[in-house]
Amino acid sequence: MAAFCAFVFLLGVALCHATRQPEFLSSTKTVTARKGDAVTLPCSFNSLGRHRVVWTDGQFVLLTYQDRRVYHDERLSVIRPSVGEWNLEIRALTMTDQGQYHCIINTSPLRDISVNLIVTERN
Repeated sequence: MAAFCAFVFLLGVALCHATRQPEFLSSTKTVTARKGDAVTLPCSFNSLGRHRVVWTDGQFVLLTYQDRRVYHDERLSVIRPSVGEWNLEIRALTMTDQGQYHCIINTSPLRDISVNLIVTERN
């Protein structure tokens, strides 16, 4: 399923290249949270138009496609508090969740922002 979604996402680059390009309103940042907690990684931009959004981890493993989770980890979900927000929520954080995450829009060329997640031990 993830491979199919990645193919559809990349195919969409060719279909969307002539439309208005979305611009990120959030920027690359570092987010710190404690092991066991939930965290929200921000991703917001102006008009999406016909473009698509995915979240990947640091190795570019596809985690979400639009607002759907495609990775097998049920702790992941996309949170949409407003039209231009595509935030990634990770619940019950573990130390292995620490690292880079990428919010990617299928523009041509691809646009992305990185969020560095730091997970700390509980005191």
